[in-house]
Amino acid sequence: MTPQDLHVLSGKRCAFSCGQRGDVKLWRVERCVSREFRRASKAQDSAAVAGDGTARDSVRRGAGGRCTLMLGIGFSRGGGLRNQALGVAVVFAVSCFASGCKPAVDGRKIFLQSEAELNKVRSFRAHIVTGEDGGMATDVQYQCDKGIAHYLETKENPAGKTEFIATETLLFHRSADALDLMWNAEHRPANLRPCGRLLNGPDPKKMGVRYFSADQERILPPFSLYAHEDAATITPMGNEVVDGVSSEIWKVEDKALTIPLHTVWIGTIDRLPTKYVEGDLAKPRGTVTFSGYGEQFDIQLPRGALFPKEGAPELLR
Repeated sequence: MTPQDLHVLSGKRCAFSCGQRGDVKLWRVERCVSREFRRASKAQDSAAVAGDGTARDSVRRGAGGRCTLMLGIGFSRGGGLRNQALGVAVVFAVSCFASGCKPAVDGRKIFLQSEAELNKVRSFRAHIVTGEDGGMATDVQYQCDKGIAHYLETKENPAGKTEFIATETLLFHRSADALDLMWNAEHRPANLRPCGRLLNGPDPKKMGVRYFSADQERILPPFSLYAHEDAATITPMGNEVVDGVSSEIWKVEDKALTIPLHTVWIGTIDRLPTKYVEGDLAKPRGTVTFSGYGEQFDIQLPRGALFPKEGAPELLR
């Protein structure tokens, strides 16, 4: 087959110019492929495109096909097999470009990146919504580097609001429906489990069935557990903007968990979670929306509080 025959079959100067000297060199192949890419892009921009984009896709596939025809044939003396191997490698890349395919994304690697970024976080906001007791929403500020958190729980049935301030060993609370009420308090350990989870990673023993709440580490996605769990299937579900942050959506099905289905939204730039849903999206058990990473929250301990369970009249601080 002569170079002229190739020119006729390919319909472009690409095959002719790369084959006319009877020796396909690497730089000629690269130059040829690069030229075809540019021509495909120009043709794509100028083509009349149908509503579903089929005309544009046809142009790209045609350009890839022309270079595929040329690169599939070896030319040099004694080097035909080498050139064919090179042609196969470049043809694969060109064909993938022309057909619009994308490389598979490894969800486990993405989750490990997110776990590493979470380990650096020392403060954040969380908006937690659950179906417990007819519905409850909780807005939390965690200042983990100072060992304190503030949150407001709003219940639907019965209607009411409760304000909390938590340290690692103390929990203060009062009704938020009236002003200037005295704080009640109790000695209670492990009120800041989400902060511990940031530093130490997720604990598989804490993946229980309780509804999400402000004192649970499981409100933060257990990225590293999902990444290393053989029974977990991690599937990309597209993209969405969450509170102004462009995010990737990932569905996790983990048969090793009591509640196997979870969905997590991850920021495309900082790789931190922006949203986390437990259960079916149509009827979730719990939803957490995250924001305010790295902000400084001015959370003050109450000046005084009653400890009714311990019989202490007041604690002045």
